[in-house]
Amino acid sequence: MSAERTRWAVLAAIALLVVGFVGFSASAAIIVSDLVLDARVPAGGAETYVFQVTNTGDEAVDVTITYYDWSVDERGNHQFFVNDMGIERSLRGLVEFSPAAFRLESQQARDVRVTIRSTQQADGTYWGMLMVENEAPPVRQDVAGAFIHVQVRYGVKLYNTVPGTAGAVERVAAAQPAAGEPPMLSLTFMNSGNVKLAPNGWFEIRDGRGQPVWRTDFEGRTVPPGSRMLIEQPYDGVPLPA
Repeated sequence: MSAERTRWAVLAAIALLVVGFVGFSASAAIIVSDLVLDARVPAGGAETYVFQVTNTGDEAVDVTITYYDWSVDERGNHQFFVNDMGIERSLRGLVEFSPAAFRLESQQARDVRVTIRSTQQADGTYWGMLMVENEAPPVRQDVAGAFIHVQVRYGVKLYNTVPGTAGAVERVAAAQPAAGEPPMLSLTFMNSGNVKLAPNGWFEIRDGRGQPVWRTDFEGRTVPPGSRMLIEQPYDGVPLPA
C-alpha cells in the first residue's frame, strides 16, 4: 500500500472513532441508553443502576466493557487511564458491573447492571467511567482499496456524591483584554470542595456610574473536585468608550 493510501486509511479510522460523551455516528452498530450515571450512595452503602446496550446494525457484534479513571483540564479536555494512576477520588474498586463482555445479535439489547459502593469514610464526589466498545468487522474502502477496522466507544461517566457534603469556590479571576484587540473576558473557576459542581453565571461590563452596558450568561460544565474550569467570552457589544 502506498504512503498516501496508508495515510488515508489511518485518517478514516480516526474519523470514525467515537467517544460517547462527545457524540456518535448515526451508522454506529451499538448505542448506549445512558452516558451519565449520577449516584447518591451514602457512606457505607451500595446501590445498583442499569443501562442498556443495543445493537442497531445488521450483523452480530461483540461488546466489551472496561473501567477507566479520567481527569479533565480547565479547557474541558479529558484524559483516560485504564490502570490505577492514583487519582484521589477514583471509583476504582468501588464499582462492580455485569456482564463485562457479551455478544449482541442484530437488533438485540442487553441490560448492564452497575453497583456503586461508598466506604464508611467516604465524603464528597467520586468518579470513574465505563468504556463500552465493540470492534466492527473489516470494511473495504474502495477509494483506497484497503480494509480498516472501526472501533466504536461510548464513555459512560460514573459519579457518586455522598449526601451531606459541600463544595467551595477557591478562586475567580478576570483577564484584561489585549491592547488593540476586542475585549476577551475570562474566568477561572477552581473547585476546592469535595463535590462536583456545575457553576452557572454571567459576564457583565458596567460604566463609570455603575450602570450595566453589556451582559452575557454562561452555563458551566461539570467540574470534579480538585479541578479547574476556564470560561472565555469575547465582548460582542457596542464599542466601549475609553
